[in-house]
Amino acid sequence: MDIQGVYLDPELAEEVRAKIRDYGIGERMPGSVDFGMAEHMEMHRSGPSSMADAFATEAIVRLYGRPALLIQGDTFVEPQSEIWRNRLSTARQGLEAAIRAVGRIELRDHDLDWVGTGWLVRDEVIVTNRHVAELFINRHGDKLMFCRNHLGREVGARLDFREEFGGGTALEYRLLEPIHIEDRSGPDMAFFRIEPDDAGRRGDPIILGGREEPETFVATIGYPAWDGHRNEPEQMRRVFNDIYNVKRLQPGQLRFQREFWVTHDCSTLGGNSGSAVIDLESGKASALHFGGRYREANYAVLGSVVSERLSNLGV
Repeated sequence: MDIQGVYLDPELAEEVRAKIRDYGIGERMPGSVDFGMAEHMEMHRSGPSSMADAFATEAIVRLYGRPALLIQGDTFVEPQSEIWRNRLSTARQGLEAAIRAVGRIELRDHDLDWVGTGWLVRDEVIVTNRHVAELFINRHGDKLMFCRNHLGREVGARLDFREEFGGGTALEYRLLEPIHIEDRSGPDMAFFRIEPDDAGRRGDPIILGGREEPETFVATIGYPAWDGHRNEPEQMRRVFNDIYNVKRLQPGQLRFQREFWVTHDCSTLGGNSGSAVIDLESGKASALHFGGRYREANYAVLGSVVSERLSNLGV
């Protein structure tokens, strides 16, 4: 994500600058890192006077400005930032409802244990990314079928709505069939039918229709995985505290909108593919996260595009 987005939020920017002043320019932060990795960081034109300061400053900006909050017991851990604490507290009811509808896509008889995030858009329909679905679904003409492994066994897939830090009982439902996987020329999305919730244990579907305009405050909900090949490892460690593969809430803002997609600046990683991007004001989904570039932007399919495709599919 692009941390410069923090400075476009005046209220949050002032809080972050105050934290930087508290640590003192030129001083290392508590638990300081080996600044040998700093050669990979760029200096901001008006930034601090040394590479060590640049490294520490960016760490503070990420930790306070764009945190990645653990989810436990279907709610999020309070952020260190007072600004985000207030914003998320106001949005708590809608966020907790969305949290219960987001799960981790796990595989059986496959080389990978899990492949991304998915969420309920109908009682028995989930959405995720095309590039996630293609890891375990094959096309045979017009048919979409679960892959088979090297032993000829059909790969099984399920969505676990828990997988929170600290364990807890799994809440798993099988993916019964792929409904639709978008062509490569289209938006990065796919839909699956999921087994019914006869016991009424999982959350309600997330309503599409969140705001899509730039500067909308949002929170991405999903399962960030270690992604050190595409992200600066030490900054990633500071934000995620070396805890990966579990459900998190990552607040931020929408940035630039295009025909089918929008950018955002939440602190996401690889496993966030397929995450829900929730409008803090309404609790509705603004977008479907599908990827990102470190220090540049994250990308998400517009919620209105997801909604239109569901209507076209008649589900």
